[in-house]
Amino acid sequence: MNELTLEHIAPYLPYGLKIARNESLIPSRYEEWAYVFTLNPEVSSYNDRNIFSELLNGKDIVNTPIKPLLRPLSELTDEVIEELYFMFEGESDASCWESNVRQMRKYGGTRYSLPLEIWNWMYENMFDINNLIGKGLAIDINTVK
Repeated sequence: MNELTLEHIAPYLPYGLKIARNESLIPSRYEEWAYVFTLNPEVSSYNDRNIFSELLNGKDIVNTPIKPLLRPLSELTDEVIEELYFMFEGESDASCWESNVRQMRKYGGTRYSLPLEIWNWMYENMFDINNLIGKGLAIDINTVK
């Protein structure tokens, strides 16, 4: 079953994961997602822990659907990958991981061998590594008002 798990969202937490709520009056018929807040990276307050728990449940306290906001891998354009190449040129075999990033853009997933710095950059920039948008577990950040 497709459920949002801690494994899916944990890598994004240090960078302030943004959350959206379905603002439509009849959520089952029409989805109108709106940015609500950024989850505190420390998840330190009682309120943050409640929101974190609600996110894993997929609904907030009043039973309104909530989901994380992520960027689709299609935004990893050739230009972005080229910038990455120059930013992390000294990291291991740059041409090999550059090819792996292109494969990830096409197929998604975490099975690719990339330097930790590249993974961290992708999570910091909120790229949807695990196809959560495609599975209906996250919202494309470009579609939210």
